[in-house]
This record gives sequence, structure tokens and C-alpha cells, in this order.
Amino acid sequence: TVEAPDDGYIHLEYRYNNQNDVSSYWDYNLVSFNLGNEYKEGYKGLKVRINSAVNGERVLTYDFPEDDQSKTINTKNEYMGEEIR
Repeated sequence: TVEAPDDGYIHLEYRYNNQNDVSSYWDYNLVSFNLGNEYKEGYKGLKVRINSAVNGERVLTYDFPEDDQSKTINTKNEYMGEEIR
């Protein structure tokens, strides 16, 4: 386990285990993380570490909106539009 830096972000990691699947079939799906009471309690946003077959190891950063009334996260960053497998 690697300890996350204290940079004001919630650090998450998306891991994939193919369970010895030999299929080369890819599908698109959604992933969600239940943040419970952690959402916006003094955090700037999320940093999600991925290890993508197409894009390699990356950290995707999503900033929480500054408007306290909003519960959505801006997902537009330099990685959107890339295929993540």
C-alpha cells in the first residue's frame, strides 16, 4: 500500500483483474466510488490512479466545483476523449 500525498485531494485507485480471461473482447462500462461523507469535506477534488492497457499508468485529476450547491464533478480534462482500457 502506498500512502497518498497530503495535497488536498482524495486519492483513489482503479484496478483491473482479468481473472485469467483470455478473451480479447473489450466493453465500455462505468465505474463509481462511494465517497460517503468524504465528499467536499475540505478536499479540492479526486485523483484517480489507473493502469490502462491503451494509455498506461496515469493519474486523472477531477476538481470539485467551488459552488457548494453543486454535487457534480467537472470531468473535462486532458484525458477525456481518450479510450481507457
